[in-house]
Order: sequence, then structure tokens, then C-alpha cells
Amino acid sequence: MVSKLADDIFELRVKHFDRIFRALFFYQPGMLIVIASCFQKKTQRTPNVQIRRAIKLRDLWLRYRNEYPKSQTQCDAILREVNLLSADRHSRIVRGRAAGSLTYRRVFLETQRQIDLAVLVREMREASELTQRELAERIGTAQSVIARLEDAEYSGHSLSLLKRIAAACNVNLTLHAEGPGLKLDVPLAAAG
Repeated sequence: MVSKLADDIFELRVKHFDRIFRALFFYQPGMLIVIASCFQKKTQRTPNVQIRRAIKLRDLWLRYRNEYPKSQTQCDAILREVNLLSADRHSRIVRGRAAGSLTYRRVFLETQRQIDLAVLVREMREASELTQRELAERIGTAQSVIARLEDAEYSGHSLSLLKRIAAACNVNLTLHAEGPGLKLDVPLAAAG
């Protein structure tokens, strides 16, 4: 069962055997659902502290969704902004595993990149007010290809296809490379 709680925060209640769980979420423009928190139901009403936390997370998401922390210090500062650093057990586990395993760190970062590319494709398309089918027609492919590119679990994004999508959506697309003694921006697709 889904119900609206407050300020565009929704609650999904799930019953699993004798337990009831709640997930608080909000919609990102374009029908992306962002889960702010999940917890086991202990009272009849949703605790106000959980609702306030979900609202803070939504506001933080909307403010930083197109920016990425450049360091752990920046990431910690953002988390402190919503008073989550001490309570965020998941982040501590991820940091611990990443510190102890190069493989885990690589897989985690690759998964983040996949999600970012899926969101990039969807946001370019939506900013141009195109449906998946309309974008597919503009770049000469099938609607199912666009749907696959907007799927966060898909890992086959190609630079040439991203360039075609950016051009069809009238979006500037730039490749940024940075390393020791190197900082370079290469335009891949130009708006207009």
C-alpha cells in the first residue's frame, strides 16, 4: 500500500509474513523513485523523525543530484548537513569494505557510473521533452535501446551512442580528463 505522507514524501508499506516494513520515498522528475529510508514498522504511525529525515534527503538529492563529491571530506560534509553521518550504518559498511578491498571499490564505483549514465540519458531526453520512442526515431534506433540505456543496471553505454543522443537532444556533451599534469575537456556534441 502506498500513501502520501507530507511534502511529496510517500510511504510504501510491505507485509512479509508477520512483519511490516515501511519505505519512504520521493519521485525524481521523470518517474525515478528515490528511496530515502526503510525501516520495520513498530508503531501505527510513521515516526515524524523519519518523515523529516526523508524530506532532508529529498532536498539534498535535488540540490546535489548533478554534482559529485570530489573527496570523502566533501561527502562527509554533505552527510553531516542532514545529520546522517553518525546514523548511516550502510555508508560505514561501504567505506570499510572499500578500504579493505580494491575489487569491492572498483565494482562499487563502476555501479555508480552505470547509474549516473542511465540518469544522464534520461535527463537529456526529458529536458528535450522527448519520449523514448521519439528519441529513438531521431537517432535511428529502437525504443527498447533507449529504455535499456536508461536502466541503471545496464553497463554497455558507448561514447558514440551518447554523442548521438546528446546531439538529438540539443545538449552540449563534454569529456573531461584529469590526472597528474593533465586537465582536458573535449567537446563531444554541441547544442544547436
